[in-house]
Amino acid sequence: MNKLSSIAIPPVFLLSGIFGVLAVGAAQAQPKPSVSKEVFVRTPATPITAQPGAPTHPKAVGKAPVPSPVAPEPATLRLDHVPLAAYIVSAKEPPRVVDFVNAPVRLTPGELLVTKTSKKAIFLPASAATREGARRLLLPYEMRFLEKSGEVRTSRVVAEIAGGGLRVAAKGVTFLGELFVELEDAIDRTASYPLPQPAELLVTAPVDRVLPPIFRIDRTNQWTSVKLEAAHPRDPVTVKIQTSSDKSGLEFDVPVLRPQLALKVSPRRVDGLGLETAIINVLANDLPDALGRGITLSATQGRLGATELKLDETARASTEIRSIGIGRTEIEAVSPPLVGAKSNDLEFVWPLGFLAAAILGGATGATLRRAQAGRRSAAQRRRWPSDLLFGALAGLAVAVLYAIGVNVLGVTPTAIAGEALVFGLAVLGGFWGFRGFSVSQAGSP
Repeated sequence: MNKLSSIAIPPVFLLSGIFGVLAVGAAQAQPKPSVSKEVFVRTPATPITAQPGAPTHPKAVGKAPVPSPVAPEPATLRLDHVPLAAYIVSAKEPPRVVDFVNAPVRLTPGELLVTKTSKKAIFLPASAATREGARRLLLPYEMRFLEKSGEVRTSRVVAEIAGGGLRVAAKGVTFLGELFVELEDAIDRTASYPLPQPAELLVTAPVDRVLPPIFRIDRTNQWTSVKLEAAHPRDPVTVKIQTSSDKSGLEFDVPVLRPQLALKVSPRRVDGLGLETAIINVLANDLPDALGRGITLSATQGRLGATELKLDETARASTEIRSIGIGRTEIEAVSPPLVGAKSNDLEFVWPLGFLAAAILGGATGATLRRAQAGRRSAAQRRRWPSDLLFGALAGLAVAVLYAIGVNVLGVTPTAIAGEALVFGLAVLGGFWGFRGFSVSQAGSP
């Protein structure tokens, strides 16, 4: 018989050993308490993976641990800047304001951290816009949350002004604008994922209608359309966007792109004293559905052929203006809410060329008449100065009447303007005089 088997072990020592082994096993199986990790976030934020613990739940002592899916541990966030405002959105309580000045902020799974980094929006280059003709801007709101993997996701709010601003509607009575707002990932603008909690945004502006004024952002890479409508908007329209806990919000200007009227006058110098006319052309730029739109014309000097014009399908209209007096005139075209046009290019000048051509032509006509009369008496030969003066006056009268639309000669020249026309009409007037000719209406030279 073995000697060791014959040794008696006291019961007290045997029980204490058993309890010691059980205590050690229980201590090894007890999980460690959860401790929040600390994450430093830079701006622009990059995805930073937190270092969560890896608690396991062994099914039995002595077996290999089997990992089980668990929620990420809370993270303590430190930013490389102090935001102007910060608050956390949670499903369990109303949004609460947090302070990064005195201590880092603890962010737990399911919460959304919203920070405001600046008071002004940043307009980006035109090439950054996703829509043709739009203006893209970065709104200084950033949102962060913990993913299931423990990664800190950071996204930011961007907006695009469709068409570059508010534009006149098709009927031309109101201005319409569209603002697109999106939440995009700070690293990959095409990344799409939901937020743990939605964030509310409020849009206000001094316009007649904002639709919708309040909307929610609940995921990235998803645009929300906000329409602006105003009959008489100020230029520019100041739009204000704010989150539910940021009462001050931020503002940015949206231009009002009004179609502009343009005036063209031809020619720019005409004979004054009512002897000549100029053509006025009105053009509306970038105006949809221009047909039939009314234009009001006015002039500080001169007689307009029409003061109310209607645009054709090419957004054009025209009339004429007859000179009055001598000097420069200012022409204005208006059609609210379009941008009006003014022109002071037209000048009424002294008709020196007209007068010289008319007087010289009349005298020439009188001389030709005397030459064709043949032999004359001594008394008739002595009247040549008065005949010459009569011819000059007759030529001037015929030319002036023709200029204002009265044709006393009964002829229709193919020319419509110029000193040669005036001279020719005056020659006929000096040669024929006024006897025996019918009066008819004709165009001005």
